[in-house]
Amino acid sequence: MKKMWYVVYTKNNYEKKTEVFFKKNNIDCYCPMNRIISEDMKDKKHLLYEPLFKSYVFVFLSDNQLAIIKECNSIINFVYYLGRPVTVNEFEIQNIKHFTMTYFNIRLEKTLVRLNRISRIVNRVSDYYGYDNKNENHNEHKISIVISSLGYILKAEYNITITNEFKQSKLMNS
Repeated sequence: MKKMWYVVYTKNNYEKKTEVFFKKNNIDCYCPMNRIISEDMKDKKHLLYEPLFKSYVFVFLSDNQLAIIKECNSIINFVYYLGRPVTVNEFEIQNIKHFTMTYFNIRLEKTLVRLNRISRIVNRVSDYYGYDNKNENHNEHKISIVISSLGYILKAEYNITITNEFKQSKLMNS
């Protein structure tokens, strides 16, 4: 009984309610939240949370559990590609989790869907594999990650000084 990460399509603004439904039924699920920093007219910064993928929730199910989505009124259906429900591998789910915990103001960009491909990080700021610096300003850098099975690129900007401190602490802990 092999379990896989499926993508379900929910009614508009029902992502969190769908996640609560699955958790009440002891089913692993994940609704990635984008942390957005916004400023008001008084230059106060506020941290807002909104679903990263509008109307999408990831759910970890086996084949015999697929019928449970019919019990949830907030779910419209599975997300399909080429006549089959879309599945996302564990590696991509972990990359999405890491990306949403690390970066703020994430933007989504459409790309080609490539099934059975590994997601990749794009940014050449450091010696890490696959990095590609796309910004000339040395105080502000961009990073992106390709989620091939969904056909999205997650993009964010970050401050290089934070990253260098993180790298140094990682080296000390190694």
